[in-house]
Amino acid sequence: MISALLLPACAVAFNAPAAFLTPQRAVTSSVAAADVTMFVGKAAKKGPVKKKVAKKKGGLGQRGISTKSNKFTYVDVTGKAYVEVDSSIPAYDEIGVLPPLGRWDPLQIREQGPERYRRFVEMEIKHGRLSMAAFLGVVTTYSGARWPGYLSQVEEIKFSDIPGGAISSWAALPASAWIQIVIFISFLEVYALKQDPLKEPGNVVPEGVPWARYPDGYDVWLGDGSTKQVPEDELILGRTWKLNAERNNGRAAMMGITGMLIHEALSGNPVFPIGETL
Repeated sequence: MISALLLPACAVAFNAPAAFLTPQRAVTSSVAAADVTMFVGKAAKKGPVKKKVAKKKGGLGQRGISTKSNKFTYVDVTGKAYVEVDSSIPAYDEIGVLPPLGRWDPLQIREQGPERYRRFVEMEIKHGRLSMAAFLGVVTTYSGARWPGYLSQVEEIKFSDIPGGAISSWAALPASAWIQIVIFISFLEVYALKQDPLKEPGNVVPEGVPWARYPDGYDVWLGDGSTKQVPEDELILGRTWKLNAERNNGRAAMMGITGMLIHEALSGNPVFPIGETL
């Protein structure tokens, strides 16, 4: 008898929370809706959301703009479709990109478009050539080799009077000599050896001059008296190898002349720790 009474009571007790909570939720929802209506006024009617259509502007278009998530936006100024570049991939697909570093571009210059990247390639080749000439000039003059005669007859300065260091020779030259040097290099830069944008970077030879920057193919004389045709991509003798050698020698010369300037500024000897101050 007691068991028969307890079973219905337990069932009511377990179902009571659900029975009590359901009306409370309904009241809470209605109160919340009333509060919103009180502050807003009438309930807002839902309708179709109109999307704003961006007006197309004339220019390069989206295909010429980089889509990489970056704080900078790079644009291909040539009007062509922008090609995303992953500078972290060590792809050896061009001159100067060699192992073990591969493509080392911490400033992301290559991602800023082909025009800007080509400009930096041209400057690297040009600075490398000037640095090779400067490095060899310091080594040659510091070893004692000099041109005969006078550097300036007006000021009675002989070539043998010019010291061998880069900084010391710069200080010993008269102002008129430096003006001549600047005018001559400016003439080469602007007119005689101006870079043609239609040619590859570094090819600054004017049309009509019988000179080729490492020809694509040429004959080499072998020891047995025969000749061999050298293709462009052959190791050591090929054109690709020579262009890579030119780029690497220029990079090494830039480091070398920079070291000479630092050594001469600190000790007076550009080739420290060998040799003496001349």
